Amino acid sequence: MEGLIDANIIQPESETKLSAALARQLATIARWAFKAGIFLYVFTGLSLLTFAMMIWFTAGYDNFSFSMACVQILSLLLYYALARTTHNFGRYTRVALQNEDEQKLVAAFQNLNTFFKAIGIISVLACVATAMILVRTYQLLNA
Repeated sequence: MEGLIDANIIQPESETKLSAALARQLATIARWAFKAGIFLYVFTGLSLLTFAMMIWFTAGYDNFSFSMACVQILSLLLYYALARTTHNFGRYTRVALQNEDEQKLVAAFQNLNTFFKAIGIISVLACVATAMILVRTYQLLNA
Protein backbone atom coordinates (compact mmCIF):
# COMPACT_ATOMS: atom_id res chain seq x y z
CA MET A 1 0.00 0.00 0.00
CA GLU A 2 2.84 2.40 0.75
CA GLY A 3 4.06 2.30 -2.84
CA LEU A 4 0.66 3.36 -4.17
CA ILE A 5 0.52 6.68 -2.33
CA ASP A 6 3.32 9.22 -2.49
CA ALA A 7 3.03 11.60 0.46
CA ASN A 8 5.07 14.22 -1.42
CA ILE A 9 2.39 14.64 -4.08
CA ILE A 10 0.21 16.85 -1.88
CA GLN A 11 1.85 20.06 -0.81
CA PRO A 12 0.36 21.38 2.47
CA GLU A 13 0.33 25.02 1.42
CA SER A 14 -0.41 24.56 -2.26
CA GLU A 15 -3.60 25.88 -3.79
CA THR A 16 -5.98 23.18 -5.03
CA LYS A 17 -7.08 23.56 -8.65
CA LEU A 18 -9.68 21.29 -10.23
CA SER A 19 -9.78 20.61 -13.94
CA ALA A 20 -13.05 21.34 -15.72
CA ALA A 21 -13.67 17.62 -16.27
CA LEU A 22 -13.13 16.84 -12.58
CA ALA A 23 -15.36 19.73 -11.53
CA ARG A 24 -18.14 18.46 -13.83
CA GLN A 25 -17.83 14.95 -12.41
CA LEU A 26 -17.91 16.25 -8.84
CA ALA A 27 -20.96 18.37 -9.67
CA THR A 28 -22.76 15.32 -11.07
CA ILE A 29 -21.81 13.23 -8.05
CA ALA A 30 -22.95 16.02 -5.73
CA ARG A 31 -26.33 16.28 -7.46
CA TRP A 32 -26.95 12.52 -7.19
CA ALA A 33 -25.66 12.32 -3.61
CA PHE A 34 -28.00 15.13 -2.59
CA LYS A 35 -30.99 13.32 -4.15
CA ALA A 36 -29.92 9.96 -2.73
CA GLY A 37 -29.69 11.52 0.72
CA ILE A 38 -33.28 12.72 0.49
CA PHE A 39 -34.45 9.26 -0.64
CA LEU A 40 -32.54 7.68 2.25
CA TYR A 41 -34.26 10.06 4.68
CA VAL A 42 -37.65 8.95 3.33
CA PHE A 43 -36.64 5.26 3.46
CA THR A 44 -35.43 5.63 7.04
CA GLY A 45 -38.69 7.25 8.15
CA LEU A 46 -40.89 4.64 6.47
CA SER A 47 -38.75 1.81 7.83
CA LEU A 48 -38.93 3.22 11.32
CA LEU A 49 -42.72 3.33 11.08
CA THR A 50 -42.82 -0.24 9.75
CA PHE A 51 -40.58 -1.66 12.47
CA ALA A 52 -42.39 0.27 15.19
CA MET A 53 -45.66 -1.28 14.01
CA MET A 54 -43.97 -4.70 13.95
CA ILE A 55 -42.92 -4.26 17.58
CA TRP A 56 -46.39 -3.08 18.54
CA PHE A 57 -48.16 -6.03 16.95
CA THR A 58 -45.72 -8.81 17.91
CA ALA A 59 -44.73 -7.67 21.41
CA GLY A 60 -46.73 -10.31 23.28
CA TYR A 61 -46.66 -13.11 20.74
CA ASP A 62 -43.24 -13.84 19.31
CA ASN A 63 -40.04 -12.87 21.12
CA PHE A 64 -37.84 -13.49 18.07
CA SER A 65 -39.83 -11.14 15.83
CA PHE A 66 -39.82 -8.55 18.59
CA SER A 67 -36.04 -8.90 18.99
CA MET A 68 -35.41 -8.64 15.26
CA ALA A 69 -37.60 -5.54 15.00
CA CYS A 70 -35.62 -3.93 17.82
CA VAL A 71 -32.34 -4.76 16.05
CA GLN A 72 -33.72 -3.29 12.82
CA ILE A 73 -34.72 -0.09 14.58
CA LEU A 74 -31.20 0.23 15.95
CA SER A 75 -29.78 -0.31 12.47
CA LEU A 76 -32.00 2.53 11.24
CA LEU A 77 -29.76 4.88 13.20
CA LEU A 78 -27.00 3.87 10.82
CA TYR A 79 -29.29 4.37 7.84
CA TYR A 80 -29.96 7.86 9.15
CA ALA A 81 -26.20 8.41 9.31
CA LEU A 82 -26.02 7.29 5.67
CA ALA A 83 -28.77 9.68 4.69
CA ARG A 84 -27.18 12.56 6.54
CA THR A 85 -23.65 12.01 5.23
CA THR A 86 -24.82 11.43 1.66
CA HIS A 87 -27.00 14.53 1.72
CA ASN A 88 -24.24 16.63 3.32
CA PHE A 89 -21.65 15.36 0.84
CA GLY A 90 -23.85 16.50 -2.03
CA ARG A 91 -24.65 19.83 -0.43
CA TYR A 92 -21.09 20.68 0.62
CA THR A 93 -19.63 19.60 -2.71
CA ARG A 94 -22.08 21.75 -4.63
CA VAL A 95 -21.35 24.79 -2.46
CA ALA A 96 -17.59 24.15 -2.66
CA LEU A 97 -17.68 24.02 -6.45
CA GLN A 98 -19.86 27.11 -6.78
CA ASN A 99 -17.79 29.22 -4.38
CA GLU A 100 -14.41 27.56 -4.93
CA ASP A 101 -14.32 26.91 -1.18
CA GLU A 102 -11.69 24.34 -0.25
CA GLN A 103 -12.93 24.04 3.35
CA LYS A 104 -16.37 22.99 2.15
CA LEU A 105 -14.77 20.44 -0.17
CA VAL A 106 -12.79 19.02 2.76
CA ALA A 107 -16.03 18.87 4.80
CA ALA A 108 -17.72 17.09 1.88
CA PHE A 109 -15.05 14.42 1.77
CA GLN A 110 -15.17 14.03 5.55
CA ASN A 111 -18.86 13.20 5.11
CA LEU A 112 -17.94 10.71 2.39
CA ASN A 113 -15.45 9.13 4.80
CA THR A 114 -18.19 8.78 7.42
CA PHE A 115 -20.48 7.30 4.77
CA PHE A 116 -18.05 4.47 4.04
CA LYS A 117 -17.56 3.80 7.75
CA ALA A 118 -21.34 3.52 8.17
CA ILE A 119 -21.54 1.17 5.17
CA GLY A 120 -19.00 -1.07 6.88
CA ILE A 121 -20.95 -1.11 10.13
CA ILE A 122 -24.22 -1.83 8.33
CA SER A 123 -22.57 -4.68 6.45
CA VAL A 124 -21.44 -6.27 9.72
CA LEU A 125 -24.92 -5.85 11.22
CA ALA A 126 -26.52 -7.37 8.13
CA CYS A 127 -24.24 -10.40 8.42
CA VAL A 128 -25.11 -10.80 12.11
CA ALA A 129 -28.84 -10.48 11.41
CA THR A 130 -28.59 -13.02 8.59
CA ALA A 131 -26.74 -15.43 10.85
CA MET A 132 -29.42 -15.01 13.53
CA ILE A 133 -32.15 -15.74 11.01
CA LEU A 134 -30.32 -18.83 9.73
CA VAL A 135 -29.80 -20.16 13.26
CA ARG A 136 -33.46 -19.56 14.12
CA THR A 137 -34.59 -21.25 10.91
CA TYR A 138 -32.36 -24.24 11.65
CA GLN A 139 -33.81 -24.47 15.17
CA LEU A 140 -37.37 -24.37 13.84
CA LEU A 141 -36.67 -27.04 11.23
CA ASN A 142 -35.08 -29.38 13.76
CA ALA A 143 -37.67 -28.88 16.49
